[in-house]
Amino acid sequence: MDLKQLEYPMTQILAYRSPEGIVLGADSRAVHYLADGSTSYSAVPKLFRLSPHVLLTTAGAGYGIALCRAFQTHVEQKGLWQFTEICYQALPFFRSELERMRRSGLVAEGRPELARVYFVIAGRDLDRNRDPFQLQLLGSEQPGEPLHVIPNTGIFAIPRQLAVEMKLFRMQQTHQPVSRIAPVIKRFLLELARTSDTVGPPLHLVVIDRNGIRTDRFPPGRPAASSPVVTPE
Repeated sequence: MDLKQLEYPMTQILAYRSPEGIVLGADSRAVHYLADGSTSYSAVPKLFRLSPHVLLTTAGAGYGIALCRAFQTHVEQKGLWQFTEICYQALPFFRSELERMRRSGLVAEGRPELARVYFVIAGRDLDRNRDPFQLQLLGSEQPGEPLHVIPNTGIFAIPRQLAVEMKLFRMQQTHQPVSRIAPVIKRFLLELARTSDTVGPPLHLVVIDRNGIRTDRFPPGRPAASSPVVTPE
């Protein structure tokens, strides 16, 4: 795969963590800004299962997809299983691969939006009896900024969506169960897909709890009208 073809911004991720479990929402749309100034879209996978209890996703620059696939292979080859050991290797792996891509000219220079890339590792830490469900957010948000761990409160959206983040924060404070969180995130994704050209199908709702990882794939609202949707074979 030509990594230069993956240099486009991508959205949307919404994450929620509680002692009971994790809920992740993600769309599948990638936005291509073409040389003639037009825009096209494609559907790409953004969810990568690393173990029965750990999931990886990405947002921001499209080359994050290629890095997720490479890390998924790395995890399989090393026989990694636990959340902690996967997170321990993730940051140096992604930093090394990003540096290799930059040296090889596979990351466009002079495009600030392509400097922003994020990775979310979500899962259950089987070594923890208390608060076993964990989220690690890695990001590089400025040109030349090293990828680093971004502290989080267990609720975040990429890109930011303050209204739904505040609603989820209030639900977190009142200890609402995951069963009530999931519909909120699902409705948010559906509305965003209906109103935004940059969020599109298929939409995914992921729940990680003591039963493992469950993914609900569901239809969006309208497709983007400004350009055709191109789905890879």
